[in-house]
Amino acid sequence: MKTGLSRVLALLMMILMMTVSAALAQTEEEFILSCDDKTSKEAELYQRSVDSKKRVSYTAEGTLPAGVYLQATGRQDAEKGYMEYTYFHDGEYGTSWIRKDSVADAWMKIFFLDGSCVKLHERIAGDPQAVSQYCQTYFPGREYTFDAAAGNYDAKLSAEEAAKHLGEGSVAMGVKLVQPGVSTSLVTLQGIEVEVASSGLSIGENKDAKHMIGVVLAPRSGEASVRETASGSGKVTVKAKTGRVVAIQEYTGSTYTKIWYEGEEGYIRTDCLVFPQLDRMPLGVGVLRLNGKTDGASKVNIRTEDSESTAKVASWPTGTEVTVLSEDGDWYIVEKDGWYGYVLDEYLTLISE
Repeated sequence: MKTGLSRVLALLMMILMMTVSAALAQTEEEFILSCDDKTSKEAELYQRSVDSKKRVSYTAEGTLPAGVYLQATGRQDAEKGYMEYTYFHDGEYGTSWIRKDSVADAWMKIFFLDGSCVKLHERIAGDPQAVSQYCQTYFPGREYTFDAAAGNYDAKLSAEEAAKHLGEGSVAMGVKLVQPGVSTSLVTLQGIEVEVASSGLSIGENKDAKHMIGVVLAPRSGEASVRETASGSGKVTVKAKTGRVVAIQEYTGSTYTKIWYEGEEGYIRTDCLVFPQLDRMPLGVGVLRLNGKTDGASKVNIRTEDSESTAKVASWPTGTEVTVLSEDGDWYIVEKDGWYGYVLDEYLTLISE
């Protein structure tokens, strides 16, 4: 009996060990696919220590070859350039501090032709069949490319703003710009039109955060010329309406500025633009009124500047709700659907703050 029982126990132990080994192998692969980084060269591993006087030091404890996948723990020493990572190497997991200049991205981007892009682990991205299967599973029916230039997007959404709409852990991604605005802009985000904070957008190659969004200013004629080139002799492609909010693709402070207007690129005189403050919180929502009525029977004029002698931006029916950006004397600065202008305070009631 003892012999038979021993054999059964030995067989059970063998099955358990095989199961554990299979589970570990699967866990390793899952671990690798969850890694955003890898060693870009042979990397020193460090042990971090803090003495009684809270002085931090790093002691070398080994190396990792290039190409080992890394998962950040979230701990970092930005001042000294170290970050703590977990890794799998030579059949074992480990956690060490590694200098950030020894680390590279372990992912590639795929760009969807409907105006967004996502990160894809390089193990998947390097296999066309795996990419196809991945996209069919998670993004069915959406065309994609690895060519950033072919991706149909014209703005980039910050990781912080993407996280508000897609959840924590989101990354900065390309989006299709539908209509820029001062406080919020309408974009196509993973196939769906959503409003995002304009302060969380970057447009084209523009690096100047203070000049990312502009408003056409033509107080007398009501229109400003948009040209093919940054020159007064350049062909006029469209007349931009005063009060229209535009995206700034290139700002240099020179005579002409490159803009995105109604889906087209072009150059407009810089003195035909104003640049509202993007990170200022709006005052709230207002409703247009005339003689106290909001029934839509009359219209209220929205002006380019704080004067009734300037060009009209629009005439909206009473009862129309607008975003109130700020107050300027007897005038409110408002926006709606990509239009920006001034309205006398007697024609507006602030209904929420």
